[in-house]
Amino acid sequence: MKPIIQILKNEWKILIPLLILSFFLGNALVFGWQFFFWPDTRAPVLYEGDGFAFFYNFKRVAEESWFYTNQRANYPWVSNFSDFPQSDFGNYLFIKLVALITGSIVVASNLYISVGFPLAFFTMYLLLRVLNVSKVSAIVGAFSYAFLSFHFFD
Repeated sequence: MKPIIQILKNEWKILIPLLILSFFLGNALVFGWQFFFWPDTRAPVLYEGDGFAFFYNFKRVAEESWFYTNQRANYPWVSNFSDFPQSDFGNYLFIKLVALITGSIVVASNLYISVGFPLAFFTMYLLLRVLNVSKVSAIVGAFSYAFLSFHFFD
């Protein structure tokens, strides 16, 4: 087994263009070829089924100081989610920062979906390289994993 630091140090020149490519291909797959370089910002891509809960939670994070309270939900009282702890701190932090920068929860949620493709690629690539799989096989396996259909099930 190789250490992750050694893999990143030796293969970063290969990995960065592949991460960018997986971002672009993910955009094209989810939003269409006209949005190859940047996700669609006009409407949320997940707006049915579990997408409602997904978007509701992200809207809570973007509108208020954090996830646990929201003035607009459960009006005229304050909605409080303190009894529903979740393990999504990193996800919510990403959404909060992007929503603050862009000013739009739609941009933040669609960008969150687009960033999932390079992260899935990166994680699988590192796992396969740690297990001493060849570079070419790790690239093919990582792309296969990043674009498997289970990412799109609702």
